[in-house]
Amino acid sequence: TVPEAVALMPDLRYLWVDNNELTGTLLTTWTISFIARMEEITFSNNKLYGPIPLALVASSETGNIELRLSKIDGSNNNFTGTIPSSFGLLPTWKYIDFSHNMLTGSIFPSQYLDKLEVLRLNDNMFEGAIPKFPANCKTLELQGNNLSGDFDNIMHIQSLEVLSLNGNFSGTLPSKLVGMKKLRYLDLNNCSLTGTIPWIFENMKDLGMPCPAK
Repeated sequence: TVPEAVALMPDLRYLWVDNNELTGTLLTTWTISFIARMEEITFSNNKLYGPIPLALVASSETGNIELRLSKIDGSNNNFTGTIPSSFGLLPTWKYIDFSHNMLTGSIFPSQYLDKLEVLRLNDNMFEGAIPKFPANCKTLELQGNNLSGDFDNIMHIQSLEVLSLNGNFSGTLPSKLVGMKKLRYLDLNNCSLTGTIPWIFENMKDLGMPCPAK
């Protein structure tokens, strides 16, 4: 697993340990002071399991510490448990990816994360209604969960380029989607949608371009 000594390196700002064979849980030695000085932490494509470190949540609730953490990628592991709603209070987030895990509960509200551009929580076991998201989000991938509700909390995101809701929702496709002029990738497979959608192809000229790689 990730050595405990990592948390004791005072000048460390970026921790990238993706695409390894790391096992075990994330460090309990990850203190608030360690998280506060980090800018990016990525540990995707490993065999890590257990809950997300409490320090990540606690750091978002600490108003008297200057936080720098903008990117976290824990995708393609075996994390379980929930992501507490306080996770959505860390104002420095730009990139959050916990896709392809076994996380449960509801998706944390993130409408106040003004810098957030990429949110990937797809292929987990999240339930409930989709919360509100920040207006400047560019990539929103929530497919492969058990979400419900309508599109109201998405329609205001005019900056969206990638929207994937595969396997969630039902009903008719809202005509307001036509206002998303920047949308390049739209995945609504297996959503039991009804009605017609000719307006998509008439007004969304960029639609159909390949989804950008991570």
